Amino acid sequence: MTSRRPLPTSYAEFFTRTFAREGQGLREPAYLFAAADMVEAIDECTCAKPVVNLTAFVEGIGEHYVLTDDQKEHLEHELQQCGIDVSDEGTCSEHSAEE
Repeated sequence: MTSRRPLPTSYAEFFTRTFAREGQGLREPAYLFAAADMVEAIDECTCAKPVVNLTAFVEGIGEHYVLTDDQKEHLEHELQQCGIDVSDEGTCSEHSAEE
């Protein structure tokens, strides 16, 4: 999908690079998708739109950075609020609404 640059060394740097101020969305959507690709957390909807697998992303990033449960919950919350398609079912928001 994108280049396979390594994730930053610290979780704080990763989080700052990925998310804008709390509740304000993403800084670089392409970077989030690249990070999701690195932890094998990208699915594709039937319409071919990429979808970040919520559970796989949180677990993959959590394992990479050895996050606490509170940090994982915060990451999950930010991911759900950032405005990209996130689903454990592999469907984009348009197609999840149809089900």
